[in-house]
Amino acid sequence: MRWQIIDSTLHGFTDYTVGATLTTVFPKLAGIEGTRAATQIRVSGAAHAAYSTLTDYPLGIVKLRHLRIHGRKVLTF
Repeated sequence: MRWQIIDSTLHGFTDYTVGATLTTVFPKLAGIEGTRAATQIRVSGAAHAAYSTLTDYPLGIVKLRHLRIHGRKVLTF
């Protein structure tokens, strides 16, 4: 059984929206503008949007990663 909570186009739209929000407005809304945390959040947002461009869904650009593995943990620290 394959779970599909939202369709792949909506998933792509959400990915790009989250990436853009983290990169542009979230640090200001959170009141952390100009801090190291704001920089880290902006980098995370940019990475999220960049990773989304590599996903094989309708809004993906390069389509290198299948949507099934898109949500799996990519980086571990």
